[in-house]
Amino acid sequence: MDTQLSGLCSIFERQIKATKIEIENKENRLQRIDALIAQMSSNANPDTAAINGLKEEKTLIGIELENDRNSLAVMEEEFTMRC
Repeated sequence: MDTQLSGLCSIFERQIKATKIEIENKENRLQRIDALIAQMSSNANPDTAAINGLKEEKTLIGIELENDRNSLAVMEEEFTMRC
């Protein structure tokens, strides 16, 4: 493997690792949001505006998570083909 390809493979490895960490962090964030929504919803007077805000945040994180998963799949495929 030449030096340039070796460097490219190293970049792919680091990017794949970073993306996996991002995915894990977003999955954990979604779990925390779900727990918070459940807790807030069980209150006698639930704050619907806050709950709706959390649901919106959850939707946005879900979209980002799906994009990250798609990017990861592409990066892993590129890594497999090139390295």
